[in-house]
Amino acid sequence: MRFVRPLAACALTAALLTGCSSESETVDPGPQAATVDEYCEAYRPFVDAETISEQDESDIVAGMKTFAAAVGDMVAPVEMSADEVLGLTMWVERVSSLPDDATQRQVEKALTKGVKEIDELRMNQFITFGNSVCF
Repeated sequence: MRFVRPLAACALTAALLTGCSSESETVDPGPQAATVDEYCEAYRPFVDAETISEQDESDIVAGMKTFAAAVGDMVAPVEMSADEVLGLTMWVERVSSLPDDATQRQVEKALTKGVKEIDELRMNQFITFGNSVCF
């Protein structure tokens, strides 16, 4: 009998505690990954600005910065590999720090100065990803 009362008390306490949480809690899943289509919406104008030969440097830099701002706020699509995401992140950080009136030389310097070979490959991988899925 001595053990029955403590066991009954524990069971009652457990039932009350469980019963009190009848409201279902919603968990914030965090930011959703962008779809490939959403990523490509930002990527295509960036590539178009880069490939139009009559664009001047300021237009090209503006296109780069616009793309950096657009993808800087999104979670990379799940289809991107870890290296592609790292490359994109590094590229965005470097391009975002450029002045709006940056020259081609400043862009090249920002994207290459102090960059390890593996990181340069990663930055190229995100471009390869975009070219393969967006065009």
